[in-house]
Amino acid sequence: MSRDVSAFDGTTFNNAMIWGFLIVLLLFGRFLTELPDTP
Repeated sequence: MSRDVSAFDGTTFNNAMIWGFLIVLLLFGRFLTELPDTP
């Protein structure tokens, strides 16, 4: 278990979080742009 944690610790985990956050922002932005269409 500790080996897997240490393997994902560092830049790999940070990059995954950053990309995931960017994808969430893009999806949320697209949702906000489509929101005003409904009353």
